[in-house]
Amino acid sequence: YISQGLLPSIQPESPSVIISELSYNPSSSQDHEYIELYNPNGYAVDVSGWTLDSSATLTLQGGSVIPANSYALIVKNDPAFRQQYGPGELIIGTYQGNFSNDGGTATLQRSNGSIADTLSYQVSGSWPSASNGQGSSLALIRTSANSNLAACWAPSPNGGTPGQANNNLDEAWVNANSSNCIDRVISNSAITDSNRLSDTGSDSSRLVILAYSSFILTALILLNKGLRRVNKFDV
Repeated sequence: YISQGLLPSIQPESPSVIISELSYNPSSSQDHEYIELYNPNGYAVDVSGWTLDSSATLTLQGGSVIPANSYALIVKNDPAFRQQYGPGELIIGTYQGNFSNDGGTATLQRSNGSIADTLSYQVSGSWPSASNGQGSSLALIRTSANSNLAACWAPSPNGGTPGQANNNLDEAWVNANSSNCIDRVISNSAITDSNRLSDTGSDSSRLVILAYSSFILTALILLNKGLRRVNKFDV
């Protein structure tokens, strides 16, 4: 499961996870609110202890994991959401409160205190009004887009596509309003696969052995056309 990106192994101190969709004022019921997160990495990310800070708040419980290149949802009301959208999507938490219908800021914070992503949305001006009680969610037009720019967000009709790629956008809105959307800047410290910890440091520093207790390592070294057994030692 680790090799398939379903369970976390080694991850950087501040892995990238983005806010990719928000339904802050669904036309059906406030119980159908949700915020969608996307893991753009080729490895699973453990988001245990991460927090959502807005007029809706949550600390994610232990064991909360977003698989590689996958979506996860935080919802207002789990049973109501599943009744509305179906049972198939990954829900990793339910929040207290509600997202503001007058605009607001949603901040996703890692357990180490650093900010993973922030969405400051409004309900008028350059922001799509269709997302405010008119049946559409607010969706990032592509996962690489800069979430700080209104031009990178578009209405997604029929409640959006929670837990799935944002492929149900209002194309007329996108064509008319997204020309100023640019991609986000990726930190040089971000890792691109589960075998690298950073873009700096020696190769030897990239080998990390995770242990909850003392492990015994047995090494076999090929020397002079034969195998030499090396004594076991504690790590």
